[in-house]
Amino acid sequence: MVSFIIIGKNEGQKLVNCIKSVKEFTDKEKVGKYEIIYVDSQSTDDSVSYAINQGIEKVFVIDGKCNAALARNIGAKDAVGDFLFFLDGDMELLPGFWKKIVNERGKMIYPVVSGIENDVLYNNDWDYIISRYRRKFKPGKDRYTSTLGGLMCINRGLWRIVGGFDARLNMNEDLDYGVLLANKGFKLCRKPELWVNHHTRFYGLRAESEHGIKYTAVFIRKHLFNIPAQMHMLPSTYSYWLLPVCIALAFFVPWWMPLAFYLAVVIYRTARVIHKTDIGVNPFKVFIIRLKKDFKFWWYFLTYWPGKPAVEYSRRDTE
Repeated sequence: MVSFIIIGKNEGQKLVNCIKSVKEFTDKEKVGKYEIIYVDSQSTDDSVSYAINQGIEKVFVIDGKCNAALARNIGAKDAVGDFLFFLDGDMELLPGFWKKIVNERGKMIYPVVSGIENDVLYNNDWDYIISRYRRKFKPGKDRYTSTLGGLMCINRGLWRIVGGFDARLNMNEDLDYGVLLANKGFKLCRKPELWVNHHTRFYGLRAESEHGIKYTAVFIRKHLFNIPAQMHMLPSTYSYWLLPVCIALAFFVPWWMPLAFYLAVVIYRTARVIHKTDIGVNPFKVFIIRLKKDFKFWWYFLTYWPGKPAVEYSRRDTE
């Protein structure tokens, strides 16, 4: 049996499309026995009613602090499937890959596996911008890694061994869970097949947000001596590490040399952010934000220690 665990907040019609896509997927792929669980993070729209109206028997609403890690843990706690399939409420599940992750007896070939997401990006008015694959991949070639996203299928036995997501993390909880798997000798198999269309607003500067920098600092500190985890994060954290190095160098060489080098790197990183952004941004504003974030990263690294939230949720009447 498969437990499809969907999490969401204010997904509206996207949630309806997600649930329908799961039902169509199970029919086309001949999945067999399955259940759909929806965990809502205090939506202010009709998402909960939408889920109930779609015939979902297990609908839960988080009553206390909300985050994706907590929502997935709640869904897994009440799941009865032999393996757990996690996806977000703004994802549309696509057929075509199921027989490549289960054998003829319907058992998982891999203890934990994921696939490729196609991000369908919109602006704040939900006007379509662009579609693009989130990850590079080689057709027909599996890739093994120590990190994963919110889209994955995991054997229930492995879930119990590793435990749930770290609910202290409001961001990077999926990366953190991948590191926990790797520490116990398991690696995620990422299949080269397309699994979902991910309908979402464009968050090109998400990593530059206060929220993003805070939980990146927590993740980096938690796995400070884990080389694979740090190497995975390095493309987005190199200027953080460069800042204290340049400050230290200023005591041994003319101060303007490390300063010039550091600013050049920040300018380069600013240009990279702008290049990846499909909507207009102010280059000077991005530069100042990037500069401030490097200093804030180390402030949060030293001072921010989030506590584990209480698990508070209720089941909604589906009759």
